[in-house]
Amino acid sequence: MQKLCFLTAAAIGIAGFAKLVDLAEFDNQLSSWSLLSNAPTRFSVVLGLPIIEITLCAAYVCFPARRTAVALCMLVLFVVFSLAFIIEAHDGAPPGCACFGLLFRRMEFQNDAVWVVGKNALLAVPPVLVLWTGRRRALMENVPRGNAPDIRGFTLVETLAVIAVIAVIVAILLPVLSHVRRSGRVSATLNNLRQHAGIFLLYTNDYAEQFPYFTRPEPGLSTPLVDPSGRVWNTYYFGAFHNWALALSDGYYNSTGSREGFVSPFRAESPGVSWDYLYPCVFLADPAYWRSITRMVPPIQFRSTRLHDVVFPGAKVLISDECYWESTRYTSSPFAAGGCVDGHAEQVAGYRMAQQYGPGDGDGNPLSSPYGHHGGNTNAFMHLVGGVSERDFIDK
Repeated sequence: MQKLCFLTAAAIGIAGFAKLVDLAEFDNQLSSWSLLSNAPTRFSVVLGLPIIEITLCAAYVCFPARRTAVALCMLVLFVVFSLAFIIEAHDGAPPGCACFGLLFRRMEFQNDAVWVVGKNALLAVPPVLVLWTGRRRALMENVPRGNAPDIRGFTLVETLAVIAVIAVIVAILLPVLSHVRRSGRVSATLNNLRQHAGIFLLYTNDYAEQFPYFTRPEPGLSTPLVDPSGRVWNTYYFGAFHNWALALSDGYYNSTGSREGFVSPFRAESPGVSWDYLYPCVFLADPAYWRSITRMVPPIQFRSTRLHDVVFPGAKVLISDECYWESTRYTSSPFAAGGCVDGHAEQVAGYRMAQQYGPGDGDGNPLSSPYGHHGGNTNAFMHLVGGVSERDFIDK
């Protein structure tokens, strides 16, 4: 029984170490919890839970005489976490935006509730059996506590030495693990971008080479879109740049791809970004609209664009990862990632990115501002000078 409980302690310790190695991702997972909407409370959980888990694992290994007490603490941890998960899944509020990835993550969170609670119940079995057998043995033997055999654990100095060694190892491994994690995230987001670009190209095949075009060229919140939960989101004309998933979900995403594919792997590194994968606004207007000398008063040049409008398909971004861009934008080596019209995806260094049109979707003019979101150039690949007829990568 002690061996089974040791496995439970090891699982808890590994889980705590994984959280500690990537606190940003753990914080991102908890950011949608209504129970943890208060920032100081969430920070306490993000930092405190992995420390508690690692401490319980270390205590079970280092102090054999106290394993019954540690088993009780593990059981309490499972019960508290399971109750919190059940309450959040049942009563938690949905995200307050039309962010498709967050909406899907919320739905998966609710669907996974049974599995998570069941897993915790299974892991709690060994601690329960340890407590039960320990209590039964004490009653049968009726041995006074003072006469119990002295099973010596590690001394305080030995325990501190072990903790110090673990801290040194973690300090050595963290940079390596950070590089490995980032490389994995780049690969994951490129895979997501390829999948979305493929869906967009499937759309062009169904609609006579036309790229996704579903918002009305009218001022204000002119286009209603419905999310998977049934809520209606009224959208601006250029709002298609982030609400594209709401429009394409029924026809192209019900049974295609992973729901997690709508959440950027770099979401945890860009908590201030509202949307993950963006559809460039240049696909919603004539190429002439994206040059200062040829731009006319909206909505004259608002129209759908087609495959034949794209001159450089291997260098024209069809969908981009905004979280990846924002996570590196203000560093010495900025990078962006995009899925292109030819179906491939790649990351591109900042110096390779072509010039964007400064005024963006509008220029502060009252006649143009009601149609869009961007009054300037802030997002990667959104407002390329020359629109879809030019290349986003200057060396291709």
